[in-house]
Amino acid sequence: MKKYLIVRMNEMKQHWNLDREITSFILSSEELKLVNARYKLTRIGFAALLKYFQLFHQFPTKKSQIPPDMLHFLSKQLNLSLNSYHTYILDSKTARKHKQEILDFFGFKEEQDENREFIRTWLYNRIYEYNLDATLLGK
Repeated sequence: MKKYLIVRMNEMKQHWNLDREITSFILSSEELKLVNARYKLTRIGFAALLKYFQLFHQFPTKKSQIPPDMLHFLSKQLNLSLNSYHTYILDSKTARKHKQEILDFFGFKEEQDENREFIRTWLYNRIYEYNLDATLLGK
């Protein structure tokens, strides 16, 4: 009986993971507009970078890191052949530009000196509240 329960729970977990993956691969209307503004041959690559970043909070360094299911799902949504993805180069000038556009889309900004000072002051005040060693912030 226990074995059956374990199998059923694993099936449910796999089903939940698949549902979660599929919903996380769906491009919103705003994302679709962003993707469709790209050159047709780079759309699947751009969409894969966008969704990968959204899921894993980093960009892939190798194509093998991008789940094949994600690519197939994106190609169907975009009504494009996966052949265009095979020519997409992750360390190309185009991909670097795409990564910056994705960071901009999600509201990431390059660090400025005033940001650094604000964070340093904020951290110092929080550490001081807890009587911790604030000299560690200088490192």
